[in-house]
Amino acid sequence: MSLTRASRFLAGVALAVAGVSPAVAADPVRWRTDYTAALKEAADTHRPLLIVVSTTDCFYCVKMAAGTFAEAETVKLLTERFIPVKLDATRDAEFVRRMRITLYPTTVIAGPDGKVYAFLAGYLGGAPFRENANKALALLPVPPKPADLVAKAAPVARPPVAAVPTAAERLAVAKGAYQAERFAEALERCEALAVAHPDTAEGKEAAGYVARIKSDADKLVAATAELDERTANAYLALADAWMKQGKPREAALCYAKAANSAPNGKAAELAQAKLATLNK
Repeated sequence: MSLTRASRFLAGVALAVAGVSPAVAADPVRWRTDYTAALKEAADTHRPLLIVVSTTDCFYCVKMAAGTFAEAETVKLLTERFIPVKLDATRDAEFVRRMRITLYPTTVIAGPDGKVYAFLAGYLGGAPFRENANKALALLPVPPKPADLVAKAAPVARPPVAAVPTAAERLAVAKGAYQAERFAEALERCEALAVAHPDTAEGKEAAGYVARIKSDADKLVAATAELDERTANAYLALADAWMKQGKPREAALCYAKAANSAPNGKAAELAQAKLATLNK
């Protein structure tokens, strides 16, 4: 199995082993799935949109769903301050094209009128996600008071829309991963950039990095180990989610799989410790 296919396969494997799916598992956030309807709701309630774009086979999408979006503080923030929306990259391809999204998950924060104020590409843990979401809220215009609505006051001046990350910025992130020897991440980012911008200098340079990684056995070994560690982290996150639901048997299965996925990694060490505590 290729590295790209392997990384896409991780999320589906983790959910299948645990016996859950996004459609079945309980979710404390009431995610909207129709962008047009959500935009109307945002306009009617004068609340901003927080749109998470993901795919069904995305490892980090599963990780954010099981971790970041399950944390009580995040649930409170999304429920009280935003109209939260989840879009599927395949089903909502036009939105993805318009936003030039190539990395999943991607979070888009927009005002009630649909204007974008923040663009968060990639996985974020609970604390950094909330920090960035609150920064975006600070950029949004103050919603009108009821009296202002009746009087139809002039609209508040809005700050400039945050720019979507450029190809150069995406290449810089990919090169940073390469230099840090995170070759699986570098490969994924460079492949996405090369596909999205094939005729640009950035796209061609990204394609060069893809060829460099795929032609070097040592880099592929390191990339495979990185993917194994991701698998272990996915099982670890799912195990923790099962524990929160009061299902230790399912959690134990996932802890064991986390320990076996990458025996020498940090996730496996943590999984073994949690499994030992659970067995007591």
